[in-house]
Amino acid sequence: MWLRARRVLLVGAAAWLAFGCAQTDVIATGGSPLCLHAGDCAGNGHCEAHACVGTAAIGASCAAQVPAIVAGDGCSDAQPSQPAFRFGVCACTDLVSSSPVSLDAWDSRGGSATATDAALGVNGNLDVHAALTVNGSVQLTSDYVLGASPQVQIGGAVFAPANPPCNCAPANRLDFSALAAAAASANDDAAQGLDPTAFDGLSASRSVTLPCGRYYFTQLASSADVELLVQGRVQVLIAGNVELDHSLSVHLGAGASLDLLVVGTVRVSGDLQLGSQADAARVRSYVGGSGTIDLGGTSTLAGVLYAPQAELVTRGPLTSYGALLVRRAALGGALQVHYDVALAQPGSCTALTGP
Repeated sequence: MWLRARRVLLVGAAAWLAFGCAQTDVIATGGSPLCLHAGDCAGNGHCEAHACVGTAAIGASCAAQVPAIVAGDGCSDAQPSQPAFRFGVCACTDLVSSSPVSLDAWDSRGGSATATDAALGVNGNLDVHAALTVNGSVQLTSDYVLGASPQVQIGGAVFAPANPPCNCAPANRLDFSALAAAAASANDDAAQGLDPTAFDGLSASRSVTLPCGRYYFTQLASSADVELLVQGRVQVLIAGNVELDHSLSVHLGAGASLDLLVVGTVRVSGDLQLGSQADAARVRSYVGGSGTIDLGGTSTLAGVLYAPQAELVTRGPLTSYGALLVRRAALGGALQVHYDVALAQPGSCTALTGP
């Protein structure tokens, strides 16, 4: 399909999340389960300032089975508050690219995914100066017409929904300030011999193993390579910015999972390896800053990237095995998103439909 739009220009081409670890995983510090919505406390008190008030502490182990919270763009027009990622890529404003953009689908649970499951949502303008291939539908807030340029291949419907396709409303965003305060007061840094300033201004390469637990760091800044080895259920909150002159690699052990929350902005000038395709169902990244996520090298992201206030800027190729939700995307390198359809089905989530 060839697409040219009037307003959509195509040219030339939770929370500090509560979780349950295996009973063999030990956590040194306790605290109240945290939440995003009232129902997240699962009958164990009520949600107040991201904490389940009136519950017993998680205690000395990670065994309490508290539901994980996943932010997203909504679930359907009928269920806008149901956390899910319905799109492979969702831009709260514009998506601009000088390089090819490609979306297809797969299922991290081992099931089958049809090509048309990979959808693109843009609340603002879509401006692509290279090939655009979307195997699923495209939802736009602007009018469009069919044309001869550029080369655009879309496997599903192209339509303008009644509401903006990406649910970026402030009421649905994570409160990163509250999450940082909670993480600063209850974490497992000391139990693992780590200091909150452990990653402040590193000048030599560093590799750190993180066993099951909740970790709080003031920033992640280094002029050398940084490697994180995740073992067990891990949450990491960075209260400031990620500023890396070289590479960042994050590897997950068997059965491990990672919730990474960055309150500020992100800059990785070298290559970024955040998990692999095999880890897609077990990695969630959240960025709260209103600046940029600036990726300078070759980047691989497993799982979801949730950054409704940040602009994603790429200077090299980016491959995602999951979903991206950002305020704006300015893509200097090729973007390839392999959308994980498991992200769109948290219970009663309905399928994406046309007009």
